[in-house]
Amino acid sequence: YAPYNAQATTHLHAAFWGLYLPITVPGRVTDIWRSYFTQRIMKDIGLHLVYTPPIVTHERTAHDYLSDFSAEIPLYTKTSKLLEFLDSWSSNAETLQERIVQLWISLYEHDYIELEDVDAMRDWIVALMELGYKFPQVINATKVSPRAQPVFQNQPHRALPASASTSTSGILSSGSTGKRFSGEKIRSYTYNEQIKSNSRSGMIMKHLFPSPVGDGSTFFGKDCKRWSVVTTIHDPNESILGVAELQNSCLVIVGDTITNDAVYETLAKSKKNVYYLSASYQKKFLMNNSPFIKSMPFKSFARKNIGYLFAISNGAQLIYDFDDDNVLKTMKDKETIPSPFFLNQDFDVNHHSILFQFSKRNSSHASDSHGNGKPFNPLPHMGPSHEYTWPRGFPIDKLAENFEQETPEYAYGDLPYSAVGVIQSLCNGDPDTDALFRMTRAKSTSFSFDSSSTTNNLLVPINAYAPYNAQ
Repeated sequence: YAPYNAQATTHLHAAFWGLYLPITVPGRVTDIWRSYFTQRIMKDIGLHLVYTPPIVTHERTAHDYLSDFSAEIPLYTKTSKLLEFLDSWSSNAETLQERIVQLWISLYEHDYIELEDVDAMRDWIVALMELGYKFPQVINATKVSPRAQPVFQNQPHRALPASASTSTSGILSSGSTGKRFSGEKIRSYTYNEQIKSNSRSGMIMKHLFPSPVGDGSTFFGKDCKRWSVVTTIHDPNESILGVAELQNSCLVIVGDTITNDAVYETLAKSKKNVYYLSASYQKKFLMNNSPFIKSMPFKSFARKNIGYLFAISNGAQLIYDFDDDNVLKTMKDKETIPSPFFLNQDFDVNHHSILFQFSKRNSSHASDSHGNGKPFNPLPHMGPSHEYTWPRGFPIDKLAENFEQETPEYAYGDLPYSAVGVIQSLCNGDPDTDALFRMTRAKSTSFSFDSSSTTNNLLVPINAYAPYNAQ
């Protein structure tokens, strides 16, 4: 397992079900938990996680590192047990929808999320089905293997906890040493109503986003295959304006209660590919239109979930998930902004491939069906300018073991995009490390990765876990 985030993260259509950001954990945890939960389900449908060299520069807004550290406590205390739990969890459910719900119920019972997230996930799945989203079928994950030679089998408000409670019942103090989070089952979920499969899968059954102009239209947006999603409380900046300029793609901006509506409404009017969902629009048109949207808290990073639904309702085939302080890198002319999607507008995931490298040792070591929740640290493989580094969400009790590993040997191969669920691109400048790294490293915010023409994408072993984010 390797963590991924939402700072420069591309989600392909087959993994849209995994976009949901939990609402009952702190903002510094929500995207990392999402990455691990999603990776567990991706293993059941043969989807892979790929890391790429940096495509953005992270010009991070001011943060208090101790506040970040406090909000990241679950990452430090629970991640190792979470990965062990995910690796041992299994389901015999025949549909992906049922497996997802079963996993989230188990996560609640083992004290990783709260009840509101189980209910929200059920509503999320219903909303996707109403929008006509076609869930992938469960398959034997080992059937999808890379073609290779040789072949081997903050925003500042993100630091604040969500309004729902965050349990710490699994962490007990004992004398002067304390006690680790156990990860044991501490409660039961008793609501047994099943989510009915959508016999009309792939057909739009409900329009969730009515026109804001009151002209009687039931449809807001435009058909667009490539979407970008961001939520913000800041005025338009280089990050958002750069994405708005991308050709053959669309952008949805999800406002919150303190977002400056006027400047974003002006931006949306000036750009045919930009849509702004103000807090007032959300309250007036969406609250009674979807139980899922109604459950999303204001003043929360999780309002990004509404943007995901908007993009999906408007024909998205891939979604670029980014934060408002991640500036897309320009080409050598310092003006042209390349698309972060790696694909043309008329792409076919079955006829395009992504090239990558992978560590032979890590791939073979994680080849067993259960590898005791093996975490995978992608950063040392990507030419970092800092030694001994790790991404936010990597279990800190595994760092010493990780740094003692031998220099890896690499093999090279390719995968069809249809076998890729998530593409996590790295950030130069101030990449997504945790508060512990930032507080203990000199020049921790002056960071770069190898971006030379010889740099390769990195395939995360399918039986390991790596975090990714939502910025």
